[in-house]
Amino acid sequence: MSPPFDPSRSADLLWQHSFEALAVVDDERRYLRVNQATGRLLGDDVDAIVGDRIDRFTPPERLAVLEQLWDGLLRRGTLHGPYEMLRGDGTRGLIEFRAVREFGRSEHLIVAREITPDPRWRRPAEPWAPDRELTARERQVLQLAADGGSTRELAEVLVVSAGTVKTHFEHIYEKLGVRDRAAAVAEGIRRGIIA
Repeated sequence: MSPPFDPSRSADLLWQHSFEALAVVDDERRYLRVNQATGRLLGDDVDAIVGDRIDRFTPPERLAVLEQLWDGLLRRGTLHGPYEMLRGDGTRGLIEFRAVREFGRSEHLIVAREITPDPRWRRPAEPWAPDRELTARERQVLQLAADGGSTRELAEVLVVSAGTVKTHFEHIYEKLGVRDRAAAVAEGIRRGIIA
């Protein structure tokens, strides 16, 4: 006979064994609870992360972006997209995340993983030529995507259709030699096209 279902035990097992970084933060963006995958992602001990703020793991020049993302989470209730992080050892990485407001009372859940390009998609680097440079509009689209905007949100900000935004992304992918939005953001940051 199997033991009765215990949801709290099941949640603890999921928390401990998830491949994804899981973190619960409070209204002040302080980490209340993190799993081991979060420790590996942020390059720090779990006990050292708890009580710290998300800001510590954000590059200084991206703190304004963090403020915008946080405001968006509080307004909309959910948020997702790419994000540049600063590890405990000072190195940087690009992650994709999903966040949910009010996971618990005044607690918010963040799930994240590092973005690592599939080696099968790598192509030999092409020389950077002027005709391969992004237009001002393409750079704007890429920066908005890096700040966490969805296709619909980008279309609203730019006052264009979602189809036009998708066309811009197709041109961006071709010029940067990538296959998806996360890789385009990573390549844009690597090349210094966007912040």
